[in-house]
Order: sequence, then C-alpha cells, then structure tokens
Amino acid sequence: MTNQTHISNIVYSSLSKLLEYPQAGTKWLNDIDTGCRLLQAECLPASKLVEEFREAVTKFSQAEMEETFTRTFDLAPVCLPYVSSYVHGNESYDRGDFMAKLVDLYDKYNFKVEGELPDHLAVLLRFASSLNGDERTDFVRFCLLEPVQQMAESMKDRANPFSHLMQAIYVVLQTDIEGRY
Repeated sequence: MTNQTHISNIVYSSLSKLLEYPQAGTKWLNDIDTGCRLLQAECLPASKLVEEFREAVTKFSQAEMEETFTRTFDLAPVCLPYVSSYVHGNESYDRGDFMAKLVDLYDKYNFKVEGELPDHLAVLLRFASSLNGDERTDFVRFCLLEPVQQMAESMKDRANPFSHLMQAIYVVLQTDIEGRY
C-alpha cells in the first residue's frame, strides 16, 4: 500500500465518522479537525468545505447539533443517507436486492456493519476506506458518486452545516476517481 493510498483510506474513514450521530464532548469535533488536516494536503477544495462545516457546527449547542443531525438525516430528512434510495427509489424491492449484494460484498472482505443499514453513506465510506486502487475507484464510481452528488445537490441551497460536509464528500469522491489522489 502506498503512502498516498493510505492517506486516502484515512480520509474516507474520517469522513464516514462525520456522518455518525454527533456525540457529546470533543471527540466529534476532533474527528472534524482530523478530516480537515488530512484534506489540506490531499484535496484542498474539500478541506475548505469541511472547515466551513466545522465553523458552522461550533456555533451550535450539543442539543442543537443533535437536532440538526436528526432533521437532516433521520426524521423527515432533508437528505436521506441511504444510497439505495437514490439508485432505486424509496419504495422499490430492488433496494433490498441492492442491500443484500452489499452484505455479500462486505462478507467477502470481512467487513462488519454495526448499527446502520448496509447502504448508509457512513457505512459505505468506511467500507471504501478498506479498499485500494481500482477496487475503490470502481466502488466509488458505481455505488457512491451519483447518489452523493444527488445528496449534495438536495442540500445545496439550505442553511444547514451538513451541506458543507456533503459537498466535501462529493469533491473527495470525484477527485479520487479522477486519479488526483
């Protein structure tokens, strides 16, 4: 594994943590800081977006951040974090097939899904962080790029700190498949 690939894997893993429910204390903010530092050297446009995300969320109390996260991704969400809903629509049996194929793929790599459905964006980014080279490029191209673009677009004009994060994730994915990592 090259150093460049290693850094890229850490970037994916770091971004996945930011899509998890914001925990009380400083760990979540430390995860944001880690993502910013890694992206500064690897993908400056995404780094600036994560910095904007950090700046926006530090203005929130813990309760406000939890409420914003829930409004954004959980209850009547602004942005569904489930990739299959963008690929197959919300009420399609194909979503189940898609998730079953993801579970099979995860099993092949001994990847464990904990606490979320297999098509949740945080899970998919964490899985992508375990892939290298062409495997990750293909996975990003076929499973993540278009749905994340749609997620980012759905939040673009909203005064929501997670819009910066979704834009950053999209920039990272696009940069990665274009081979600029």
